[in-house]
Amino acid sequence: MGATFALSQPLVTVVIPTFSRPEMLREAIDSVIRQSYDEIELIISDDSPDTATEELMSTYFSTSRIGKLVYRRNIPSLGAARNFAESVATASGKYVNLLMDDDRLLPTMIETMVALMEGSPSIVFCTSCRTKIDENGNQLGLLPGLEMAVPCDAVLKGIEVGDFCLQRSMNLIGEPSTALFRVDAMSEPFGYMAGRLYGCNVDMATWLRLASVGSVSFTRQVLSETRIHASRQSNTLEMSVLGLTDWLHQVRVGPQFGFLNDQRVDQAAVELVLGRAESLIGQLAAIKNSGSKLAVLRSELLQEMSLLIQSR
Repeated sequence: MGATFALSQPLVTVVIPTFSRPEMLREAIDSVIRQSYDEIELIISDDSPDTATEELMSTYFSTSRIGKLVYRRNIPSLGAARNFAESVATASGKYVNLLMDDDRLLPTMIETMVALMEGSPSIVFCTSCRTKIDENGNQLGLLPGLEMAVPCDAVLKGIEVGDFCLQRSMNLIGEPSTALFRVDAMSEPFGYMAGRLYGCNVDMATWLRLASVGSVSFTRQVLSETRIHASRQSNTLEMSVLGLTDWLHQVRVGPQFGFLNDQRVDQAAVELVLGRAESLIGQLAAIKNSGSKLAVLRSELLQEMSLLIQSR
């Protein structure tokens, strides 16, 4: 890692929760090693059922390629959402990046974002444009994000950023890998909103909680790469149901945190998310086994729909 700051740098923790992807994990770790910023703590939290990732990590320890490296293997496994929350809770840094094990950071990401956040204590997290890559690392173009509404680098009001996402039921801030966030601005663990641990939208839960108490820095520079591939958990029907249930909850509790105060914005958010939920319920209508996982999730989706309607 290169030295770019002449004065003392705040510690940044990069957390990588991982599950049985040692080759992609290697690329993620190497993208941290290549950062132009020095003061980095790297935490690997391994939920894998085998030892392949542990064996990979031994090569990093033996070559001392990272100054402050922490590895833990979770036995029994925590599950994705708990692994995110508990890993972030162990971070020592002033700022944290939660890097997905199949994504990559560009070399100046941390340096750029720390400089932006150190310049304004009101900024609770920084995000940027990001590109898609395929399983082999080939570029697939930009993912839609805040650049849809922001023509230049800017510090934005957190409430406005949250409303922009909520009325579209879209995470236009970015995946966990995309952002650097301020630990002391967190009032709930990563992935929680209003005391609820999310099943899918763990990043949006935290982005909204943070955005409710401060500003958001956005740069149009591409600073991270999100991998799109067939084995992503988000590609399953189960995760679709979990994600939509999360969106229903986020729209329902949003006003508690200052979001959706404009009646037109609120109405747009409610109508869109209920419409999407009704469509998904239709897809799940053929489920006969009331004890199946999808049937249970369908019931939870219906309950959250009912609670949202009652709340308005």
